[in-house]
Amino acid sequence: MQPLARGEYRVERGHFYGTPKEVYAFRWDAGLRTPRAIAARFCAVHEDPLGLEGLRTPTRLPEAKVLHSLGAVHVIWQQHHLGKRVHRAYVTVHIDRQNVVYLAKNRAVPKVHLPKEFSRKIDAHEALELAGDIMKTDAAHSAKIGVHERLWYPWKDRLLPAIKIRLEIHAPRRRECIVYVDAHNGRARVETQRSPGGRSARAQSPDIASCRVS
Repeated sequence: MQPLARGEYRVERGHFYGTPKEVYAFRWDAGLRTPRAIAARFCAVHEDPLGLEGLRTPTRLPEAKVLHSLGAVHVIWQQHHLGKRVHRAYVTVHIDRQNVVYLAKNRAVPKVHLPKEFSRKIDAHEALELAGDIMKTDAAHSAKIGVHERLWYPWKDRLLPAIKIRLEIHAPRRRECIVYVDAHNGRARVETQRSPGGRSARAQSPDIASCRVS
């Protein structure tokens, strides 16, 4: 199957990487039957223009998640690098009920922007203390750690080594917060806050690379 030719589709380009973050207004028939095979072929054929080389291992794509909606099937890949998840780095291929691809969304980080090592100076315990400071809590008494994860956090055209901390804060009111701490220098970002009722909202906090806890 040939790749899409210029003029056969529309594209919205990403701001930092220059690669397409959404390709739409097209129909691409791979002549295959299973959603995973169709989506994998689409990604292989369009790897260069979409900048997907950093999505796969040297030999293959990672395992995909397949979701079914009323009129389509959605095949989703999560990007990993050096064994760690890249935050928000998804590639989604949308396929209609006739097994034709009609939309692709791309948040993958191109290979040229992938760091060579996960360089960190802060461990999970230190990250918890920093997260407690940024939330103005005593992490030892008024909050407990739910989950921590070492991952890559995208910042402009770079990936930062980071530690994800989920805090369950009990005072002055109960809420759950997710804080991303730069594992190299301790800067942090509060990503979400949830009340016990399950409602969530973006916290109005600085980006990970502009707020430092001293």
